[in-house]
Amino acid sequence: MAKYYVMINGQQEGPYSPEELRGKGVTSNTKVWAEGFPNWLDASQVDELKNVVLQIPPINSVAQDGGDIGIFDAGPSGKSRGVAGLLAILIGTLGIHYFYIGKAGGGLICILLSIVTCGLWGVVTLIQGIMMLTMKSEEFERKYVNSTSTLPLF
Repeated sequence: MAKYYVMINGQQEGPYSPEELRGKGVTSNTKVWAEGFPNWLDASQVDELKNVVLQIPPINSVAQDGGDIGIFDAGPSGKSRGVAGLLAILIGTLGIHYFYIGKAGGGLICILLSIVTCGLWGVVTLIQGIMMLTMKSEEFERKYVNSTSTLPLF
């Protein structure tokens, strides 16, 4: 059984047996080296270590435990609820968040409402942005991106 050296946080550690590597947080991208290797390899390239490496889910997927993807990660539509929420909070009176999610009609209505209400419409978009940042990605996709409404609000 080979002994492996690993690069963890930019530091070389080891040598370790495959069993010892289990507790070291080795992922498929962790660089490993053993005697006889021509150079450092990803742990996923070493047959003996395939059962040792931690399986890391892809960034743009819903977590296996039912959790949510990151706030700024793109959902199935390619739109990020974090970006949409920040646009709504910072420049919501211009309707940019509606243009971002593909609702140009909603963006134009938002601009019109901002003019008619002398900017008070910004309170609504502020609340909307906060809600976007706090909801789950599935709910964001359903309420805003996949909605048939021209101006989805809450």
